[in-house]
Amino acid sequence: MRLCSRKKAAVSQAMTLIKGSAAIVPSMYAGISAVDMALVRKHCSSCGVALRVIRNKLLITALAATVNRTVLARLPCTLRGQLLYAFGPSIERIAGALSSANTRFLAPMYGMELPGRIVSQCEIAAIMKLPPIDALWARVTHLVAYPITQLTNTLRAIASRAEARRCRTMT
Repeated sequence: MRLCSRKKAAVSQAMTLIKGSAAIVPSMYAGISAVDMALVRKHCSSCGVALRVIRNKLLITALAATVNRTVLARLPCTLRGQLLYAFGPSIERIAGALSSANTRFLAPMYGMELPGRIVSQCEIAAIMKLPPIDALWARVTHLVAYPITQLTNTLRAIASRAEARRCRTMT
C-alpha cells in the first residue's frame, strides 16, 4: 500500500513536469558519478532545464495520461535502462544545456516536443555541436560589421589622400 502511494506521487510529479515543459529528452547516464551529476543538474537548472531520474514505467504512465497515445506509439525505441529525463522549454534549450555541461557521460537518445514531434538522435547531436548563442551572435555581428569597417577604412584612406593632395598643391 505504501509503495503504491509512492508510485502515485511519482507519477503526479512526472505529470506536473510534463505539463510544465514543451520538450523531453531521455539520456543514458550510466557511468556518471554523483558529484558530476550534481554539477550537471546545477548547470542545467540555471539554463531552465530540469533533470530527473524517474522509473521508466512511471514516466510512460504519466505520458499516457498527459499526451496522446499515438505519440507514445511513435517513439523510436522503448524506454529501458538507466535513463535521465531532461524537461525544458525546447529541444534546443535542452541540447544546449546538456552540451554546455561538458559531460561525456550523457548520451541523449532522442527528443520529443510535446505536441507530438519526435526529434532524432542525429538532430540532437547536431544541435549539441553548435557553439553557444553568444558565440553565434559574435560571429553574426562580425559578419555584418566587417564590410562596414572595410568601407569606413577605404573612405578614410581616400579622404586622407585627398587631404594630402590639397596640402601639396597649397605649398
